[in-house]
Order: sequence, then C-alpha cells, then structure tokens
Amino acid sequence: MKKFARYILTGLLGFAALNASAESPSAPAFESVDHADFFSMLKRADQALQDKESTTVFAQQQRLACAGSQSNQAALGGLYLTGRGVTEDDITGYSWLKLASASGMPAQRDLVKKLEQGMTPAQHVVADAKVEKLQSLYGPMATHMSCSQVNAPGSHLKQLVCNPERIDADGRLVWLKRCVDGK
Repeated sequence: MKKFARYILTGLLGFAALNASAESPSAPAFESVDHADFFSMLKRADQALQDKESTTVFAQQQRLACAGSQSNQAALGGLYLTGRGVTEDDITGYSWLKLASASGMPAQRDLVKKLEQGMTPAQHVVADAKVEKLQSLYGPMATHMSCSQVNAPGSHLKQLVCNPERIDADGRLVWLKRCVDGK
C-alpha cells in the first residue's frame, strides 16, 4: 500500500511540476481579448482562408495558431506547404501540422503521416526539433487553449472547437498567446 501511495504521490508531483512549467497567462506574452472578439477573429480567419485572393490570410492564421487554436495551426501549416502568403517551407508547414495533429482529427493525422513518409532522415531530425519548439511555445499547456472534437451541428461529422482560458469571473475576457518573434 505504501508503494502504491508513493507511486500516486510521485505522479501527482510530476504533474504539478509539468503544470508549473507552463507560462502563467499575463502580459506581454499574452493579451486579453473579449471572448466575442476571439470568435470574430476565428470567423474572419476562416473567411480569409476561403478567399484565394486574401492578402491577410497568413497574418490572421498565424495570430490564431500562436494563440493555440489547433485548426488554425493546421491551416498555417497548409499555407507554409503551399507558399500562400508566405515563402514556401515544407519543414515549417509539416511542423505546424504535426502540432495541430495532437487534436486527433483524422485529416490532420493522415496528412502528417503522408508528409513523414516523404521525408529523409535528416529532414525528420530538423522537423522534430521544430515541432518540439512549437509545442513548447504554442502547445495547449503553453497557450492555455483547450481544444476538443464535437459533433458539427446537424451532422455526424466532428469539428474541432478551441476555447482560450477565461480571465474574469463573468467569462467576457480571454487570454490569447502572442507570437514569439513573429513565428
């Protein structure tokens, strides 16, 4: 019994240390945004992604990807892979997609697997290091963003919904992580 209790205590202490390593939301790494404005940002970013002529699509997707929205992280990865609004960069595109694939969405996971199959061992090393860095900066613990799969309204299909941590008691304000060095 003592061994079991020690095992549980060790696990809890390890979990507490892991949580303590995550950055507490505060300025300047985070900005406070009205919750409704966050959802407006998501809608505008999605519209810009649909508009092939949009000149703001990269900046909009990057802003929300850095905030921790996994669907925007996947979209940003796609922009890097295609060179839309940014210089084409397969490793950076793969890295953002790999970060986003933690959501478990099948399309993202499948695309990451296909990209991995086409990578050389040297590319894997570089990409793994980049994914690790992105995870430390923009993963769920670093951004305080919670993402989950839910049924799309009126459908059996799943969609990814992300919600940032709320700041105030009435839930009007949320924390959004800022991009570090424009990345």
